[in-house]
Amino acid sequence: MTSSKLYKFYEALGQFMSYRIGLRNQEPDRILYLAMPDKVYKKLMEYTTVPETIAEANLKIVTVDIINENIVEWIA
Repeated sequence: MTSSKLYKFYEALGQFMSYRIGLRNQEPDRILYLAMPDKVYKKLMEYTTVPETIAEANLKIVTVDIINENIVEWIA
């Protein structure tokens, strides 16, 4: 995986966190998930900082199979 995919993850994380903060004011009970392709998620988990970042940010993820257009896993 290229470092650009890692950069895109951190970029999406920043957007996600900003959106989550804004949503908390409007709908505090809503749970927000970050969706990503399952293959990308597996590759990202190879980086030591990614699992730590996910835990620190209390990030909830849904992985999807892009080809078959279905949800693979809900990760809370």
